[in-house]
Amino acid sequence: MKINFNNLEHHLFSNLQPIYIVSGDEPFQVQQAIQMIRDKALKLDYSNRELLFVEKGFSWHNFSMSNDSMSLFAEKKIIELRMPNGKPGKEGGKILQEYCDTLSTDTLLLIVTNKLEKATTQTKWYKSISSAGAAVTIWPIEGNELRSWVSSRLKLRNLTATNDALLLIIDRVEGNLLAADQEIEKLALISCSGEISLDDVEQAVADSARYDLFKLVDAALSAELQHITRILYGLKAEGVTPILVNWALSREIRSLLKMKTSMDKGNSVDQIFRQNGVWDKRKPLLRNALASHSVVSLQALLRKANKCDRIIKGSEIGNLWDELLQLSLGIAGLRYLPAVAVV
Repeated sequence: MKINFNNLEHHLFSNLQPIYIVSGDEPFQVQQAIQMIRDKALKLDYSNRELLFVEKGFSWHNFSMSNDSMSLFAEKKIIELRMPNGKPGKEGGKILQEYCDTLSTDTLLLIVTNKLEKATTQTKWYKSISSAGAAVTIWPIEGNELRSWVSSRLKLRNLTATNDALLLIIDRVEGNLLAADQEIEKLALISCSGEISLDDVEQAVADSARYDLFKLVDAALSAELQHITRILYGLKAEGVTPILVNWALSREIRSLLKMKTSMDKGNSVDQIFRQNGVWDKRKPLLRNALASHSVVSLQALLRKANKCDRIIKGSEIGNLWDELLQLSLGIAGLRYLPAVAVV
């Protein structure tokens, strides 16, 4: 079965499946989901917990041994399988399928992964797990949902906030729920009246925005110019290597160029998206970007990316972060590059 995070607490009130797979890229809610499942298991006397990490060199034989072994007093146990990339491989997939066919009432299997690709959710091992147990998928909270989430966390600490204060908290943490919760905790400690004002937030909330490469790319595709600048220089302040920034931007430009070239050959956008495995959530971003660019403009952007690469390697002189900013703004459609076809 599939369970939405918001329904997990209600589900666990009267149920505990023998297997759970929790996936997503929102660490705070992933940890909340894990803890809720652990707490329910503990109430049902699952007193032992074994933690296994699926990483390079991991032997699935260890998982099989852990599943087969019983404690001296035959206590119930949780096997927590941390599998960040969500890919058990051929051997692991087979073993997980076999596990689903021979479930034990004395063992709870809890699998934790990062966000899963759509193809992974179509595999036999994943379908076996979601059929024998439950799949909990965590999605990032955005927009009005984020506003409601912050308001609810404030309420838990007997706090309210003015509209401006609420908006500033949301702006400062940019979807990082863990950072938001920490900042709300800080506000609770300094608040005297229980009502948080804009001044309170300005004085207390650190700039905890989760700057990451993919947010930069999405901001560029969305043509959010101020957001691009803020994220890029946030990455710089956090010490992110410009090699990774240029890599992320270059990869997106190559992908856009490939799709735009296919469009010019008469293929439909929907067909191109299917061929390139574009997720539904990214389709509006890519549609806008493809409508804003030509093959020539994308080739010019690729040359700009190559220039950044030469500056990184020291074969050309230039202000690297300014060049990366120009590159990001170029993806957003700001025309500063000469549109000259590559020959």
